[in-house]
Amino acid sequence: MTANAGYHAYATGDVLTAAQVQYNLQNQTVMYFATTTARDAALTGAVLVDGMVSYTPATGIMYYNGSAWTAVGGASPKILQVVSSAYSTETASSSSTYADTGLTATITPTLSTSKILVMLSHTGCFKDSSDTRLLLRLYRASTSIAQIETFAGYTASTSANGFGSMSTQYVDSPATTSATTYKTQFSSTSNAARVLVSAGSSVSTMVLMEVGA
Repeated sequence: MTANAGYHAYATGDVLTAAQVQYNLQNQTVMYFATTTARDAALTGAVLVDGMVSYTPATGIMYYNGSAWTAVGGASPKILQVVSSAYSTETASSSSTYADTGLTATITPTLSTSKILVMLSHTGCFKDSSDTRLLLRLYRASTSIAQIETFAGYTASTSANGFGSMSTQYVDSPATTSATTYKTQFSSTSNAARVLVSAGSSVSTMVLMEVGA
């Protein structure tokens, strides 16, 4: 026997074989694990077979389809965890080369299939007295994944412009269960005049939500 054995009708007095216990009973229960890490450590190699069903508090009921653990169909999306950060140090740049704003947050996804909803708000945004504009990008580690702004604070003049805040929501698919860092970078298009974020020590925030199927 190399796979689960479906339904079997037992009679009083039957003596179960090891194969019957393994494939009719053990492999066909809903197995409880505290985490997916514990489940994957216990169910490896030849032990893992198509049709197994498991439960963890974070993921709910999942089944093994022969190659991966999959959420049971019909389940609603579920918020698995939330991470937040705040940054309030005034940060300025006069360069057209992107540089860190200081706003960053790190999340370790529970599942490699999860989506990460990134919600960020940059406050205290300011363009100095020159004809420039503020550009803002969202990064996952060192990879730019979204261009958030390209004309922030632009006035087509040398007038200073304190324009308050910039915010966005972005859904990412990091496809990993390793710690993943998100951050923002900004630049000044003129490569001379200053642009600022968190001016006056205003608080900028980033919220990361892991959404499982």
